[in-house]
Amino acid sequence: MPGGRAATAPRPLGIPVFIADVKGDITGMCAPGKDSEDMQERIARFGIEGFTYEGCPCRFWDMLGDQGIPVRITISDIGPSLLSRLLELTEEAEKAAEREARAPRSSRSSS
Repeated sequence: MPGGRAATAPRPLGIPVFIADVKGDITGMCAPGKDSEDMQERIARFGIEGFTYEGCPCRFWDMLGDQGIPVRITISDIGPSLLSRLLELTEEAEKAAEREARAPRSSRSSS
């Protein structure tokens, strides 16, 4: 898994790592890996002795509040830059979002 090693390397040192897992690709790190012939070949090729499969302790934050620690965030908390990336806005639309975010609340339309 790309980035998996970078995310798990600090764990034995007791350093917490925050990873946003929007699509659910990373949640597999919670469970220990499964042994396979391919893994045995890799372990032997790298000369690793005493290898054990370990999961990483995980805490899930859940925007829907169904399966983890509930997290609530507003559009203004996200900010125009991240919102633009999430919505894949054009450069012009991103600039408009940035202008709107900088505008004083009293000058914003109520629509």
